[in-house]
Amino acid sequence: MNFLWVRCTFASKAARDRIHDWLAEETRPDFEDEVEERWREAFLAIEDVDFPSHMAKEGDDQLWLYFVLDGGDAVWLTLAALKDAGAKTVYGYDMDDDTAISGFMQVVRGRVKTLLEENGDDDKLVPSEELAKQLARLNNGKEKLVYLIDAVEKGQLT
Repeated sequence: MNFLWVRCTFASKAARDRIHDWLAEETRPDFEDEVEERWREAFLAIEDVDFPSHMAKEGDDQLWLYFVLDGGDAVWLTLAALKDAGAKTVYGYDMDDDTAISGFMQVVRGRVKTLLEENGDDDKLVPSEELAKQLARLNNGKEKLVYLIDAVEKGQLT
């Protein structure tokens, strides 16, 4: 089981709201021909994405999502699909219940890139001692995601 927190930003409030509606079970179109032709490619990108357990809009361009996924490639596919659907930026923080490995990811040029991995075995992705201490003080995946996005945007983590 994977627990995935995601923050996406969009070029406009309208773009963000459109993706929000397509990810909500009660407002997702049942068929692609129910979507305007100009938005069909974006819709098809996320048509098979699981419904998030929680969604929240923030500001004019951000969408926060929380997914409970079955694992496997679901995390990578979900992040890539959100980018393909038109998100300008996509960040994710994934906690794998089976392996106890947590990862911080960003979609860059259409590819999911892992920037940091807690409890993993790739030395290049292990957080510094100071960063590990900061992350240990945070209570949940969303707080860790917010902290890590801030570090990336300040150029402290690449």
